[in-house]
Amino acid sequence: MTGALTLQFTPAPPSSDLEDAQLVVLSKRGSGDAFDELVRRHAPKAHAVASRIVGREEAFDVVQEAFISAYRALKSFREEAQFTTWLHRIVLNACYAKLRKNPDASNDVDLPLDARDAQPSPVDIAERRDLRSALERALQQIKAEFRETFALVEFGELDYAAVAEVLGIEVGTVKSRMNRARAALREILEEWGYRP
Repeated sequence: MTGALTLQFTPAPPSSDLEDAQLVVLSKRGSGDAFDELVRRHAPKAHAVASRIVGREEAFDVVQEAFISAYRALKSFREEAQFTTWLHRIVLNACYAKLRKNPDASNDVDLPLDARDAQPSPVDIAERRDLRSALERALQQIKAEFRETFALVEFGELDYAAVAEVLGIEVGTVKSRMNRARAALREILEEWGYRP
């Protein structure tokens, strides 16, 4: 890595035409620029997942630690695996380590407003913030295994096969956990008077 680790949490187009696998090979050979590109590509999703598990206050540190761990462990990375699934496993492990040290770290989760609406009205913004706040609270009330699966699929944008690999479970288990997470969230939100 070149100098200090700089994380950017807003998605940006790749600055390299190289695939992740090629960047990993170059990183293993000592190219700091190649690893910097991997960080730039994957930091936004890693942060999105971490912020749903440990909260926005702790997510930056967790993701930074995860990338430092990934860099240190890069020599042991198997090229037949996907970098993104390997990295998300490291991010989850960093989240769990943070939660073991500070069990209250997950009380401040970060759910962004839907950026696809170009000009939402003030009423829409207020309603969305209210629902976002309710969803943040609801996420903290479901089982951790459902929350982590939900975060990887919905915020990490991983497909079910990748989530199964990250968590070391079967694809069917991922599907089951997603269904149960959605049902639990829907039930909680409806109990609170929301119509998700």
